[in-house]
Amino acid sequence: MGVFVLLIKELEDDEKVIYQFGPDESRMGRMEFKKKKHKFYELDPVPECKDDFYIERAVISIIRYLRAEHGTFDAKELDFDKINFPDRWAYCS
Repeated sequence: MGVFVLLIKELEDDEKVIYQFGPDESRMGRMEFKKKKHKFYELDPVPECKDDFYIERAVISIIRYLRAEHGTFDAKELDFDKINFPDRWAYCS
């Protein structure tokens, strides 16, 4: 069975990016990535999901995006002033 996690950007500013994430648009949690601190926070869990399955894949998706598009996930090497996170994308495996 495959895995699908949808990510939809809610907000992005100089300090953070907030995404809704989940298996579909009717069941979405919310997460925040603090750019300067390089930390992820779950703001709201995916409804009816009792584990970290979706948040873990959403985090992996952001890490993969930064590595693929910007060559690294190392906070010291990333210039977040020049990075605009995608408005919408999906993690599939």
